[in-house]
Parts: sequence; C-alpha cells; structure tokens
Amino acid sequence: MGKQCVEVQKSTRNSYISEVLCNGCGLCIKKCPFGAIKLITLPKSLNNETIHRYSPNGFKLFKMPLPRRGQVVGFLGENG
Repeated sequence: MGKQCVEVQKSTRNSYISEVLCNGCGLCIKKCPFGAIKLITLPKSLNNETIHRYSPNGFKLFKMPLPRRGQVVGFLGENG
C-alpha cells in the first residue's frame, strides 16, 4: 500500500503536502473542496544551504537580502 502524501492536522484542519512523496499526479488538486491547491513547475532547485524557511512547503531563503536606500528589494526563489 502507498504512503499518505497529504496530511490534515486535526487541531487546526490545515493540510500539508509532503514534498518528498509528491509525484505531481494532481489528485490532491481534484479532491480539494476549496480549490486551494495549484501545481506549478519550478525551475531547477538551488544546491545552496537554506538559511530560513517560512513554513512547511513554504518559501525558502538562501541568502540574506541587502536593502539599499532608494532601491526596491524583491525575493525570487524556487517557490516563486
């Protein structure tokens, strides 16, 4: 029998998709009653060490941003 790819926390009812087990089949997208899941193709992952991650399956930060006066700082990563 296979492993469970989507886990729902009973206390918060939040769902988490396992990055390790996900094979991109899209079944979770079809089954989500709220239309809250999107599958996107990401560029090649960086081999750098992650210094911060905002949540499970969340945005990864590989370097600290360097804000400069009068300039806009943007974040671009494998999560978008």
